Parts: sequence; structure tokens; C-alpha cells
Amino acid sequence: MVAFFNSFFNYVVLMLAFVAVGAVGGVLGAVMSKKKAAAKEAAAKEQQNQ
Repeated sequence: MVAFFNSFFNYVVLMLAFVAVGAVGGVLGAVMSKKKAAAKEAAAKEQQNQ
């Protein structure tokens, strides 16, 4: 019974690690996308002013 719980806990920890990596990737992707959109908008405004 102890071996079962040990194995189960091992898979739970592994799943949480994958979820954490996915969440960090999602947040970084959203931040980078917002920065890229802001830079693109600033470049478009600069081009209009010329």
C-alpha cells in the first residue's frame, strides 16, 4: 500500500511540474505578444508622423 501511495505521489508531483512549466510558458508568451503588439503600434504611429 505504501508503494502505491509513493508511486501516486510521484506522478502527482510530475504532473504539477508540467503544469507549472506550461503556465510559465503561457504567461511569458502573453507578455511577449503584448510587447510585440505595442512595438508594432509605435512603429505604425512613427511611420504616420513622417
